[in-house]
Amino acid sequence: MKELKTDIACFNFAGIRAITINSDEIAREAFRERDADLADRPQLFIMETIGDNYKSMGISPYGEQFMKMKRVITTEIMSVKTLKMLEAARTIEADNLIAYVHSMYQRSETVDVRELSRVYGYAVTMRMLFGRRHVTKENVFSDDGRLGNAEKHHLEVIFNTLNCLPSFSPADYVERWLRGWNVDGQEKRVTENCNIVRSYNNPIIDERVQLWREEGGKAAVEDWLDTFITLKDQNGKYLVTPDEIKAQCVVSKILLL
Repeated sequence: MKELKTDIACFNFAGIRAITINSDEIAREAFRERDADLADRPQLFIMETIGDNYKSMGISPYGEQFMKMKRVITTEIMSVKTLKMLEAARTIEADNLIAYVHSMYQRSETVDVRELSRVYGYAVTMRMLFGRRHVTKENVFSDDGRLGNAEKHHLEVIFNTLNCLPSFSPADYVERWLRGWNVDGQEKRVTENCNIVRSYNNPIIDERVQLWREEGGKAAVEDWLDTFITLKDQNGKYLVTPDEIKAQCVVSKILLL
């Protein structure tokens, strides 16, 4: 960008346009005033797989589905009311983080800041999204805040999926009939990791959907998953489908971590 002597440029990669911005002022204008013109994204295999055919907000092309999920996220999930509701959950995990560091100190272990941040980020995300720290009722966190085996595996595959995002696949840009052939290994890698993430997420989501939509629900909404499930449109119909919830939960974990 410095060599081009510009703060905004458009590059063409085999028919796919990529706009880069190197200015706070231009970026602000792009997001606030020209959002509809610049919000579209290329339809890449990795994005399609992670978002379950673009059912989520974070990595979907601009359109009706994107706008619907964006309204849900901005007005409900990330609202001041919801964030205040989940303040206690974040505080609990902050206390657990201190307990984790203290236990490492007592054992004279080296403190790995990256590991601590991953554990804390994972625990907070699980609390806010699912209302609990563990993925199964049998595998819980230890008393000192460490992850159980199931949680470690869950966290590992989330990061493996996250690492697929910046990957470049020729099949997305050149000769698109190459899709499905796994010519560079990217398709297999992202598919396998996404399937594992969903194998942990979906049982929790299915159980909660059944609780709210078939068994009468709970006394109150307590986390993001409850919010997704209970939202209704102006006609009294559920606003977000179970498949959309599952796709958004995968994307939310990846983006939050």
